[in-house]
Amino acid sequence: MRVPLLLVGALLASVVVLLVMPGFSGDSPPPETVGGDLVTSGADFGEGGRFINTVVATDAPGSATVTLAAESTEGSFISPVTEADMEFSALGLHWLDDTPEGTVLKVSVRFSSDGEDWSEWIPVSVEEDAGPDNIDETKSAGETIGQLAFTDHGRYFQYRFDFRGAAGATPSISRLTASYIDAKGYNTSSMLLAAVSRFAGSLFSGPETAEAAPRIISRAEWGANEDYMQWDPEYVVPKKQIIHHTVTSNQDPDPAATVRSIYYYHAVSLGWGDIGYNYLVDRDGNIYEGRFGGNAVVGGHAMEWNYGSIGIAVLGDYSSSYSTAATNEALISLMQWNSNINRIDPNGFAEMLGTNLPNYLGHRDVGSTACPGNGLH
Repeated sequence: MRVPLLLVGALLASVVVLLVMPGFSGDSPPPETVGGDLVTSGADFGEGGRFINTVVATDAPGSATVTLAAESTEGSFISPVTEADMEFSALGLHWLDDTPEGTVLKVSVRFSSDGEDWSEWIPVSVEEDAGPDNIDETKSAGETIGQLAFTDHGRYFQYRFDFRGAAGATPSISRLTASYIDAKGYNTSSMLLAAVSRFAGSLFSGPETAEAAPRIISRAEWGANEDYMQWDPEYVVPKKQIIHHTVTSNQDPDPAATVRSIYYYHAVSLGWGDIGYNYLVDRDGNIYEGRFGGNAVVGGHAMEWNYGSIGIAVLGDYSSSYSTAATNEALISLMQWNSNINRIDPNGFAEMLGTNLPNYLGHRDVGSTACPGNGLH
């Protein structure tokens, strides 16, 4: 009897998943990532919050915002202590605001495991010009998107808005969503074998592997739940590679959990349908498969520049720090491989969106952002 080639490939993929998955060589399988959202809007901000030169203003029936009080040029709003319905390891804030030119709105958050002992206030960095091109069709349309803040065994949180007006104008916030995520298994067991097996196809997606391909940790290995992947892959031959940083810890003890958190935040919390980056790299030089679909799949990492680029995110914050030698070596290997299989000239320029920029770029070169930080750029 002749066995169809596709069936052989599927069986081989399943076997490989079992062999390479953590847990089948003595380690535990990755935990399933879970999360939820808490939304505050309008007059609800006034329930238990602390106002410092700020008020809840009603501009129209059913419409309310937090804004500066009359005659005030600076002020703050501190939310009441909020308890999530589960322990979490990461929290992302995203909100609807109006920030006129010259005004400033800053957001920070703090965490507690018991509601008594608290972390320091953590500034929330904002994702600028990031996301898929169809972001206006997602549930985060129009929102300012804060980058993830991380904690251990978080259960309680507070957020803070700091306002500064200018020339009679004031910033305001009308809605905030707090998306809490557990990527470390505080609330669930490790992923079941039945769930793992359905990831097999991602190991063999894309074209044939070029010579000297780097070792890439598959979505299956780092624990992507493909039920969260809700988009139809599109393909465009890439002309450029764009580097990002994730503004996460530079001493990350569990980078795979960070990748799972980013995946859940992008795919589920923000409604993008998948992780925005095509690849991610950690400080030890490990490379993680990002966006589902393999080589040349369109990412969601740099709005307007997604069609025709490969997005690579380095885990960490390189605003003032430098990437490690292991990270640099992995980046070179990954970008060389991408260039080989897609015929991208590392020293060349290619026309894209009416420009003729270099083929290797930082996010700041195509967007209004400081990403990937001075130390990585």
